[in-house]
Amino acid sequence: MKNFCSTGTFVALSLLCAGPAVQQSLAASSPVAYVYLQTNEGINVYDASSTGALTLVKGSPFQAGGTWIEADNGKYMFTFDAANNIHTYAIESNGTIGSQVAEVYAGNYDGAKCSGETQGFEVFRGVLDHTGKSLYVQLFGYATDNTGGVEAVCSSYQYYQVGSNGKLTFNGSYSFADNCCEPEQNLTFTGSDKFVYGTSEVDPAAPDFQSFERLSNGALERLKVTAEVPPAPGPDYTWLPALIDADPNGHAAVLGIFDSNEVNGGTSGWKIASYTVGGSGDLTTSNTYAELVSPLLIPTVFNFSPSGDILAAAGSGQGDNGGLQVFHWNGSKPPTAFGGALTDASQVYAIHWDNNNHLYAVGIDDKIYVYTITTSKVTAAGSPVSFTGGLTGQGLIVRPL
Repeated sequence: MKNFCSTGTFVALSLLCAGPAVQQSLAASSPVAYVYLQTNEGINVYDASSTGALTLVKGSPFQAGGTWIEADNGKYMFTFDAANNIHTYAIESNGTIGSQVAEVYAGNYDGAKCSGETQGFEVFRGVLDHTGKSLYVQLFGYATDNTGGVEAVCSSYQYYQVGSNGKLTFNGSYSFADNCCEPEQNLTFTGSDKFVYGTSEVDPAAPDFQSFERLSNGALERLKVTAEVPPAPGPDYTWLPALIDADPNGHAAVLGIFDSNEVNGGTSGWKIASYTVGGSGDLTTSNTYAELVSPLLIPTVFNFSPSGDILAAAGSGQGDNGGLQVFHWNGSKPPTAFGGALTDASQVYAIHWDNNNHLYAVGIDDKIYVYTITTSKVTAAGSPVSFTGGLTGQGLIVRPL
């Protein structure tokens, strides 16, 4: 029998012929995720090892023709620039950012003029559904006010189908013609992609949820759902939801505050409640006021671990607390605090998970923090990684491998 290892006939077999030591070394060095960070100098790409260690990829920062990165479906990255163009870039097999494969101007489609008052518009942010086949882009419409200044007067979502070649096909829009700027947060999709939620502050005295059903073609249809209110600490308090994020398993974390209707009545402080998503998109909760957990920070973003058993919260630290905290997520039962604040950074802007129990967080101090988190333990995965240029947009993407 011919000895391929001795003749070298098959170069592809050379790694196998080299023996177990080389194979183990390659396995150990293979990244478990690619991490993308949007700075004012361009996009930094990092290899993330099995321990969570980050290595800057050669060629960083990459120039990708956009000021925001907000979405990634594994094959393509989408950026949004100051001229309201949406760019699609290929992601190469080694995680680097390749050539542009598509570009569309949002102003060519419905939703850019979201009300009769609109004199101009701006692409604000975007998000993919879980399949990566639908991209939802939020726009603000602007008009001149009575003083000659410019103010936002309405907002909308445009929907695009993502083709196998990365090209975007406009698929419709939904406009909040009389309100700006809805929703106040990026959209969150339930695990099945059937229902979509955001929060609203049109009426500051009674914020509500913006609720949609995602149709089979990716379009959003507005729902008027029932959202229960956790029991208040007293008869004169109103529950004001400010942030919602759906887990993979039919529940959602809701950040809110109970505000007294009485003059100088005060508030309850921020609370996190668990809601259950019903078959029609209704949101119900069985949490009592005494069970609601109080975060050590003021969260501006939630992010669930892939399994849905840990909730990470990032935002502004209070007092000596940093801007990152994690919680055990207990389904319909209230979450429970899982240790204290994790970082020294007083503000954490963005957080994402990979599939190897690593949480990545970007702080106001221009550092990327990485933690290995299981249901029983939280450990720092080495020292924080510093970067230059400052963060722009909400520019952190983690692509698990």
